[in-house]
Amino acid sequence: MPQAGTLRPTLADLRVWEEGVAVQNLRLNCPQPVEIRPASIALSIDISNSMSRDLPPEVMILARSFSTALVRGTTMPPSDVALQVCDDAPRTLVDYTTNKQRLVDVISSVVPRGGNDFVKHLLDPDDGILTIASRGSNARSAVLVTDAFWESMSSDDVERSIDICTRNNVRFFVVVMTERGLSTTGIVESFRTIAAATGGGVFEGVTTDSMAATLAASLATTIQGAEPCTVIVGCMAVVSCSGCSAHHVWCAWGGYRLH
Repeated sequence: MPQAGTLRPTLADLRVWEEGVAVQNLRLNCPQPVEIRPASIALSIDISNSMSRDLPPEVMILARSFSTALVRGTTMPPSDVALQVCDDAPRTLVDYTTNKQRLVDVISSVVPRGGNDFVKHLLDPDDGILTIASRGSNARSAVLVTDAFWESMSSDDVERSIDICTRNNVRFFVVVMTERGLSTTGIVESFRTIAAATGGGVFEGVTTDSMAATLAASLATTIQGAEPCTVIVGCMAVVSCSGCSAHHVWCAWGGYRLH
């Protein structure tokens, strides 16, 4: 399998299943490739105690794997990445840098500890992930990696989050490393609202190494300006996937497997 570069698949490359049944009569729409757009990515890892849960693998191991793949899939320079973690309080571990190895080394040292506070996680005036994202010098995105066990944010805090993102052109993405049947928590609904208002996305059910690696590659490509391919059944778009790897693609946001 090729190890680098973004591939534009053809229908011959793809097979789609929905609940174990092969989907027929597919169409595929892939926009023309574009030049890389420099991005500033504020990457956040939830380090609450629940991230030690064993799927298997341990959720934190999966979070580190995804985060490392996202960093390695980002073109630095011109793009740059900052790293934040949060349990009861947020901390900026690495400010914006183009040093991939430094980011990878710090990610490898992150371990679960403490509780949760997603309001501080997003909105702390110094170290909140949206505050950090707003300081980016390139196209701005925030990527939060979490198991998403918490209550809903208040409507005021959701609106504050949306306001920060829209005023500073920040796209908000969340990767939920919890089984789909368990990820219907209040905080996921809050995340969906913020993501929908900011041009981002919430990707649920990312529970294996292959899912994490594929989504990281796809998300790095999307954040840096690529438009996704869209798989269509009849007249309805069922899933989109940018940065597709040859032979095996998992699109977390659609719940489809593409081979």
